[in-house]
Amino acid sequence: MNIMKNCIAFGPIEVCDQGLLLSQYIIQRTKKEALVPYTDRILGPLIRSGFYKYENKLKTSILQTIISFERKGISISYLTSTLRTLFLRTIADYNGDKPFLKVICNGLRYTIQHSKKHDYIMNYLAQRYEKEIHPDKKYGFLYCMYKLIKQVNEEFSSEAINRAIEITTK
Repeated sequence: MNIMKNCIAFGPIEVCDQGLLLSQYIIQRTKKEALVPYTDRILGPLIRSGFYKYENKLKTSILQTIISFERKGISISYLTSTLRTLFLRTIADYNGDKPFLKVICNGLRYTIQHSKKHDYIMNYLAQRYEKEIHPDKKYGFLYCMYKLIKQVNEEFSSEAINRAIEITTK
């Protein structure tokens, strides 16, 4: 566990990639019951490295690994606010890589399902879209708004949806 943690959280990119592969292997091959006690020890370094300025391919793998806990049936809802911040901040790293945005949208959809701050997410995306001047980043915020409206629109207030629809149809 310590080797993996140190590789992901403190190692250079090559070492982080190896630690990430190890964590993915452990998550895939370990039974849910055996993995639950180690959830925080695995997720902590992943979340920390998710905030680093890595290339999108590595960051996509990190975010997918975080989401894989939920797919495994392990609740990480107690980390919803941290994950929401991670996924919202990560949109600003977008540079034209569509799979990267899809992972972010999946993470945001997860946080919406486990949070009461639905409108906060949509309003944040709308504000960042309106203020952003870089075309790729602007597209990233727009794409996430569109996907979230399409996938989980019943979670948002009509005001948040109307604002997002107004922005996405300009």
